[in-house]
Amino acid sequence: MKRVQLPDYLDTTAILERSGNRLIPSSAGWWGERLSVGMTRSGRFACRAVTRHGRDRDAAACVPGKASAGRSGRL
Repeated sequence: MKRVQLPDYLDTTAILERSGNRLIPSSAGWWGERLSVGMTRSGRFACRAVTRHGRDRDAAACVPGKASAGRSGRL
């Protein structure tokens, strides 16, 4: 699985809050890792779990360029 790519304004350790139609960094805290790193790690973990349990239909979503039947390819 390739690394998840996000726009720079979303790929940050800041927790973003909506203020009207703007996203602003929260003053209350931050994430422990960049959003793209966390999403990639979670996706890889999910793919390992799916393929380990032999669910071939779901495992297709973990192969680049393939999508499983009836799914959007999202993890």
